[in-house]
Amino acid sequence: PEVDGMNATLERSAKEALDQGKPEAAAQFYKQLLDLPKNTDEQKYTYAIGMAEAFRRAGEVDSALKALNLV
Repeated sequence: PEVDGMNATLERSAKEALDQGKPEAAAQFYKQLLDLPKNTDEQKYTYAIGMAEAFRRAGEVDSALKALNLV
């Protein structure tokens, strides 16, 4: 069987958390993704936008804006 890498596992967890109405958990997964070494610029942008969306859904507008400033 194929084994997912750390990025794929965390991305899936973040998306599942959002789908389950747990934006705080999703934001933490996106933060972990952003902290991983060797991310491409495209990955960094994707994770920062995901984190911003998670914070927005959690009602944390200031944190969402800070996440968008990473892009």
